Amino acid sequence: MNDLQSIARLYEGSLTFTNVNEPGGGRASDYDWQEIPSLPLAHFGTKQMWIEHFNKWQPIYIEELGYDRFGEMVKYLETDPDDPIIAVRWSDGKVYLWDGSHRISASHVLNRTNIHAIFGTLKQTTPA
Repeated sequence: MNDLQSIARLYEGSLTFTNVNEPGGGRASDYDWQEIPSLPLAHFGTKQMWIEHFNKWQPIYIEELGYDRFGEMVKYLETDPDDPIIAVRWSDGKVYLWDGSHRISASHVLNRTNIHAIFGTLKQTTPA
């Protein structure tokens, strides 16, 4: 197991199914991993969608948790923009997020178009 796979393994199943037959699902070992310093945010939807996500959830976090998780993420990314998200490309060709929704929202607030990622591509399997 390589270092990137070890990192991704911490998030397998966190926002997706661990069943490799479900879109975006599978275990870290089902993917080949690489580091992408500048993955386009467009893979994850529109800027408007993520800004709406930010605006919807920011007051909920403040009210329920007593702190501004989204505002803190914006401040954090201003000083450490290289904290990677974890994402995978599944067999349908789409990109699925395993970890990093707050970072994606905050990146859009900061008017960024790319994000640092640890990125997995589903391994090709051949029938026995």
